[in-house]
Amino acid sequence: MSSPSIFHLVSLLFLLLCHRINCKNVTFVTQPIRITIADLPRPNASSSASKSPRIITVPANPLLYIPDGFTVKLYMSGLTSPRYLIYTPTNDILVSESSANRISCLVDNDQDGYPDQRLTFADSSNGLNYP
Repeated sequence: MSSPSIFHLVSLLFLLLCHRINCKNVTFVTQPIRITIADLPRPNASSSASKSPRIITVPANPLLYIPDGFTVKLYMSGLTSPRYLIYTPTNDILVSESSANRISCLVDNDQDGYPDQRLTFADSSNGLNYP
């Protein structure tokens, strides 16, 4: 996301927050806020938040529940541990495959909403290292 986009998003979130808490007369202080070590709590002054993980066993015959009126279709196969997706301005999809050390580009040539082709967008041959 580019800097102007981030700025606009943060500005919008700020305005929504102000509207939500009804702050009509907000006074902005132009002086810097100074925090010193003495202002901070001592280490371990409070208990840490903790929520330990639980292991849940997979059922013997797991089933995928699909609500009435919905269907499931394979979108793309042959990817190696896909992790992140992003749409490009040309409606292609970039997929990071960390295990394969590459970023693939999924191209929908016939515009049916499903990719027809997987191209290597970047890999170790052009300097990519663990996307």
